[in-house]
Amino acid sequence: ALGKGGGWWRSLFSKGENGFVFLPADQSTLTTDTAGSTPVAADGNEIARFRDVSGKNNHAVQATAANRPIWKVASTGSYSQSDGVNDGLVSSFLPTASLTLAVAFNCSAAGALIGGGNGGTGNRCRISIDAGGKLSGGWGAQTETNIVVPAGVDLRNADHVGIFVADATSVDLWVDGVKLYSQPPSGTGFGGSGGLTLHAANNGGTLGQFSNSRIYAGLGLSRRVTSAEVARITERFQGAFSLNMTDFISDFGGDFA
Repeated sequence: ALGKGGGWWRSLFSKGENGFVFLPADQSTLTTDTAGSTPVAADGNEIARFRDVSGKNNHAVQATAANRPIWKVASTGSYSQSDGVNDGLVSSFLPTASLTLAVAFNCSAAGALIGGGNGGTGNRCRISIDAGGKLSGGWGAQTETNIVVPAGVDLRNADHVGIFVADATSVDLWVDGVKLYSQPPSGTGFGGSGGLTLHAANNGGTLGQFSNSRIYAGLGLSRRVTSAEVARITERFQGAFSLNMTDFISDFGGDFA
């Protein structure tokens, strides 16, 4: 289990910010029931709940057994694996006017990695992979065809860290620590009733844009992070798929209570 204490990750939430940190690479944060009482025990177990280790208690759950991703065990980088059909874990964290989403992932096809809000009214946000395998996003009136890394490489079937940062000033996309997109937003990316969801986008309570994806780690934060924080998040999240579980947990040790 993750160690006790403060640590750098706590500083992201030190001014009252809301959000979540999910670490599927750490077996102790996953359970097969929504109450959080029965830990995953073996490769292929269904995941009913991600425990939010940020201290904000925005846990992500899926009550329907058929719609749960599974836990996959690997020598480096254990992860949550979705089927791209109906899997998604829904958190209680709603999109905010200033927002950061970060995810360590491996995705084989187009779909949302983290998304929520109310797409029917344009109050939505998400970080996604588009049909060409490029990192993309949605914010307010903008969709994956508007917010996409220009001339970006195909990220499918490889491990990466994607970070989406947005507010009323700009929407930015970072891939593996490099900013590759920055433009003014159109509309607002917050509102509605769809809590941010892993492996899919939540449109006011209805999940869609399912991705066939591995997720090693995910973060949501109710503010823009700085460039220095992007670099640190990227470094730590890369450890989720490049380190064995013991070393990964040690790397995070002391960061969370």
